[in-house]
Amino acid sequence: MKFGFFQSLAQKEEKKTLNCKGFFIKSKSFHCKYLKQKENKAIFIIKKKIGNSPTRNRIKRQIRAILSKKQLNNAIHIMIILKKEFLLTNFQQLVEEFDFVFNQIEKKIKH
Repeated sequence: MKFGFFQSLAQKEEKKTLNCKGFFIKSKSFHCKYLKQKENKAIFIIKKKIGNSPTRNRIKRQIRAILSKKQLNNAIHIMIILKKEFLLTNFQQLVEEFDFVFNQIEKKIKH
């Protein structure tokens, strides 16, 4: 599946590599693990504790909408791990959080 600038991170080996070698960034409503690669791919981890399936699907749609507007200078694989606080933040705050996190990632990849 492709959403904007990112593709889905589907291969088991890619997930394992990202989980073991990836760098970690914390945010108020989610955590990110990322690793510089040749292409942009993303995966979302939303636990069942966060809500029922319609709630989780709505969250995925929100994240896809945010990621579809992101343009990065470097190709990365990213794992987005959501926390319960994600439900309490509105869409504009989420966009700002994602902007902050992606700016942090860009700075760390350049160095």
